[in-house]
Amino acid sequence: MSNYYTVFAFDRSVDSWFDVFGSYDKSEAKEEAEALFWDDFDLKAGQIVIKKHAGTIESLQAVLGTLNN
Repeated sequence: MSNYYTVFAFDRSVDSWFDVFGSYDKSEAKEEAEALFWDDFDLKAGQIVIKKHAGTIESLQAVLGTLNN
């Protein structure tokens, strides 16, 4: 199974992480994270992360659970 890369951003208004973008291409995920950082001036370093997982809804939910705990 291939690795899947998801960009997550932190929403300070609800103190929670959420998924923004996902791709099997790591460079594509990096580009999206950089664009998100520059487009949203409220985000600070550390409030955007890229996490690798299996690409299933279960693996996505597991990463979100880890980030939000």
